[in-house]
Amino acid sequence: MKKDVKYYLFFLGLICYGMFFTDRLRFEVHYSTYYDTFVLYFLNIFRDPGLFVKDAGGILFRQYMDNPTLREFGVLSVYRLLLNFMSVGIALKLVSVLLSFFSAFFVYRTGQEFYKDDKKAFFLTTAFLVCFLSMDSFYYGQNRTFGAFFFVFLVYALYTGRYLAVPPLIYLFYLFYPYLALPAGLVSGWVFFRLESGGRAKYLLLLLGSIGLAAMTDIRLAAGLNQAAAFQPKFAAFSGGATLPGNPLHGLLYFFANLNEHSKLYVGVVAFFLLAPAAAFFRRGTGIFSALREKAFAPLSMFFLSFAALYPLSPLFASREVVFAFPFALTLLFADNIFFLLRDKRLPAAAFLLALLFAAGHPYLNDIYDFSRYGGVYDRISGMPKDSVLAGAPDSALAAGVPFYAQRSLVYSDHTPGILSMISPGLDQAALRRSLAEAMCSWDPAAAPAFAREKSVDYFLVESRSYAPDGICRNGKAALYEAAVSGNNVFQASAEGDEVFLVDARKLAVPAKKRK
Repeated sequence: MKKDVKYYLFFLGLICYGMFFTDRLRFEVHYSTYYDTFVLYFLNIFRDPGLFVKDAGGILFRQYMDNPTLREFGVLSVYRLLLNFMSVGIALKLVSVLLSFFSAFFVYRTGQEFYKDDKKAFFLTTAFLVCFLSMDSFYYGQNRTFGAFFFVFLVYALYTGRYLAVPPLIYLFYLFYPYLALPAGLVSGWVFFRLESGGRAKYLLLLLGSIGLAAMTDIRLAAGLNQAAAFQPKFAAFSGGATLPGNPLHGLLYFFANLNEHSKLYVGVVAFFLLAPAAAFFRRGTGIFSALREKAFAPLSMFFLSFAALYPLSPLFASREVVFAFPFALTLLFADNIFFLLRDKRLPAAAFLLALLFAAGHPYLNDIYDFSRYGGVYDRISGMPKDSVLAGAPDSALAAGVPFYAQRSLVYSDHTPGILSMISPGLDQAALRRSLAEAMCSWDPAAAPAFAREKSVDYFLVESRSYAPDGICRNGKAALYEAAVSGNNVFQASAEGDEVFLVDARKLAVPAKKRK
């Protein structure tokens, strides 16, 4: 038991390192994040209903925030409770650390049950954390973090024979991560036929009860399929061209579309983990697949079967069916072959080495960014009226964090196109970006005010870096910048050598000779 405590502390330390150690080689709890987390900016409405009243995402969120048929209603219910006591950023990270830790706990217990060896279980769990912590979207309390935890618990229940825990997971997936409700249902059916006849009645009662609750909650899986189509432009950018669902090659790309949700580190971990079975093959003439073959193959195959079933309806939605099954199967494969290659020796040392490799690559290859350099600017922006709408340079990291950290609306950001894809699927983002860049970079004094009137912008966030030779406005100092530096600004601040100005768009609309 004492050894287990040491292992658990190691797992917790590795999790906190992955969550809080940033690209700037420092620990940052509040301002460390990755860009996709910014889609959750509307959670601030739970703390202050007066926020984002003119924001498309805020308006959409208000329409269904109290609707029990909302997909992932369970996630929002958790944050509705937590945000009574803490900020959005802290709540997201607290949930992520806890869910990641308990995921590691159940993986470790699964390894103990299967291998009957604490060292093997320790190595398996370390490999699991290295793989899953290299997935950016596993961080910061997003719905996928909940999905990963319930997936791991499902595996634990199957490995340890706790079959009565399987049916309720169908309903929990519906509430927290409905993408996996179908494979969870298939796994439940598979378990039913494996049970002895005496235990089927109670199991069937739980299964029907879980399905009934899901039906009454009415998560509307079909609506989720339609919404998933909004991600098509994102995948098109990833695949480098138009997507053709009937093309087998594109089918293979869609199968691995979860790679688009993660960092370079995850791709590197996948390649590294495949080296172990390759080495075992050259040493023995075959790879080692004991964990997969004996207990995991049948249940994990249900997730891949779900991918095949949903692919004709929505290829990218289908890829979500294997977003955990694929890396978990890879982790089992990697661990089994390492056990063969090392002959069960030096496994703790191998686990520590694996963790060190992750620690070395994480700041450079993972996408965990440190926004603390902009903290002072966000504090000042948060003092603007609650219904303010801001516009900044499309490529600005500072601007991208405004809705999340300063709780004010933003017109557009290159870093968060998925937000607009979800709330305004038909929006021409390329045209919006082009008109925003023209407003920021034009020498015409009327360009910025015209854009502000058209898009209901209250303030422009102007950064000197945008007007440097390598900035987005390569033509030098534009009219908006000249207005900002000449004193026509609400405030001026510095962020690591970069001058930042907040310009009132309404004052730009008034000729200079009439300004007071």
